[in-house]
Amino acid sequence: MAEIYKVTFYGDQIGVTVTKDATVVNEWILQTMHIHGGGLVGLDIEWLPCFNPEENHPVALLQLCVERRCLLFQLLHKDAIPVFFVNFLRDPNFKFVGVGVKGDAEKLLRDHRLFVVNTLDLNGLALSVYGEEVYGEDGIEENGERGAWESDGEAIECNTE
Repeated sequence: MAEIYKVTFYGDQIGVTVTKDATVVNEWILQTMHIHGGGLVGLDIEWLPCFNPEENHPVALLQLCVERRCLLFQLLHKDAIPVFFVNFLRDPNFKFVGVGVKGDAEKLLRDHRLFVVNTLDLNGLALSVYGEEVYGEDGIEENGERGAWESDGEAIECNTE
């Protein structure tokens, strides 16, 4: 089962598929490979926040976007890891891009044994385009980890190991 949404972003229509179903993920991957055959894939992940250093929550949601098609795969609720999905992440014809994408790929490997072969981190590009005032002095840490934030003035580190 999947929910499919049409989202308008700066005048562009984006088709967004939200699912936990391996069959739906396989269909999305096969369509993407048929339509594009290779190229750039936006990749990002989300997980539950950590409220103490001992916590380590697994990746809950994987977001993939290719041109105007996006997949939100609910990994915490998945019924299986689809074979075509595993092969897609390992396909050298696709380059997985994003800010902190190397760290995202490492967390996917640790949490779900999903290996992303070809990544390109856009952290430096985002910093050069948007500058320190908008993006921050250091952008996201070079290792791509995004598990630190402030709460009531105290920095909290999330265990991403």
